[in-house]
Amino acid sequence: MKIIKNSLIYIAVSVFSGALSFLLLPILTDNLLPESYGIYEIYRSSVALLQGLMIFGTNTLIFGNYFKWSGTDFKIFIHNSIFIFCCVLVLFVLISLIPQIHSIFYNTFSIPLAFILIAILTVFFQSITNLQTTIFQIKGQAISYASFTAGFSLISFLLIYIFVVNYKLSWDGPVYSILFSSIIFFFVSSINFYRIGIKINFPLKKVRTIIFLGAPLILTHLSGWIIEAFDKFMITSILDVS
Repeated sequence: MKIIKNSLIYIAVSVFSGALSFLLLPILTDNLLPESYGIYEIYRSSVALLQGLMIFGTNTLIFGNYFKWSGTDFKIFIHNSIFIFCCVLVLFVLISLIPQIHSIFYNTFSIPLAFILIAILTVFFQSITNLQTTIFQIKGQAISYASFTAGFSLISFLLIYIFVVNYKLSWDGPVYSILFSSIIFFFVSSINFYRIGIKINFPLKKVRTIIFLGAPLILTHLSGWIIEAFDKFMITSILDVS
């Protein structure tokens, strides 16, 4: 019965989040110019790429090894994953500060450096939250997973509506909305990690495991991203953002 109940909850969350995304389309297309909507799509695709690179396949590794680990090993893995996220965060920031890099984004996609940095921060916050939702799934805590996933979708939707419809912001409206939503759930995830005993003084003995086993998973994410989103960058480069 628990399997059926959890499955129904996961389906309901998926339908709810999908419905909000569907309802968001006419709001954005009615209130944003084609160029603004195109910039937002490029931004969102960039976030998806960066998150796959930052998360290093840790969610998949949790699913594959959770029942093999002791409680202490699991906590060390979570801590080491967050440590890797922080290292990748610093690396992304340093790369984005290279003049040639942010010049390409600005000249080709009209995305300033400030929003590249916002994207990197958003990816970091969402990577931490992704760890939390993965833990909910692996422990069978479907209601907690639903609260996180549906809550994030709902808050993002409401903020986008407020910023775009009420305050008449352009493509930066959805960007700020996703950032604020990510910050909220990042803090909630951090509190939950603190409660289960994730400490900053854990050894880094699982960093090597994450790097060696997670690196091939990055290639899997990258191949999926190329199929799903790379065409947006090609079209923008050949034609324009609109």
